[in-house]
Amino acid sequence: MERGRKIQVLGIFVGTFANSLVFTIIFPFASKLVMDFGMSNNRTTTGYWVGIITFSLMLGRTIASPVFGVLCDSWGRRPVQIIGLSSITVFSLMFGFSTNYWYAVTVRFVLGFFTPLTLVNKTLLIELVTEDQSPSIIAWYSMIWQFGNIMGNVLGGILVDPKSSGLIESGVFADYPYLLPNFVASMIGLVALIN
Repeated sequence: MERGRKIQVLGIFVGTFANSLVFTIIFPFASKLVMDFGMSNNRTTTGYWVGIITFSLMLGRTIASPVFGVLCDSWGRRPVQIIGLSSITVFSLMFGFSTNYWYAVTVRFVLGFFTPLTLVNKTLLIELVTEDQSPSIIAWYSMIWQFGNIMGNVLGGILVDPKSSGLIESGVFADYPYLLPNFVASMIGLVALIN
């Protein structure tokens, strides 16, 4: 594979990683978020509210998939990919600045709606490689997707509320306890977008 295509494939893999990361990054702190925003006062009763906020991203993706499938055919795959990567960059940051539950749910829904990368990235990968390389590249895609899911949980757990964990004493990351993990996800999306 020529160098230009390798760079494109790397960019798609970074975008895939960011896409799966934003899906799971909320899981470690979703109960805390629900309690902080006053939807429940007991960790054992947060399940309903956690379900809504985690489900909202996938609901957005489900509703938008047919729309972006049509747009891929009419606009092309690259413009749709740019929309998805821009969405990760912007809406991950917006989610990090959440101050109430329904704002957080809305931002997660919009993030899901404007992130059709699962749809686009596989197609772009197949178009970039030869037929005999397709099985291998899809295997790598699946592995990177799963790695992003794992790292979302890890980063969400380690980086949430850095003030109480002693990572940061003051500043914007201390004022917004859910910003740091989402900032990291946003920056990974930006790296993929620049590529």
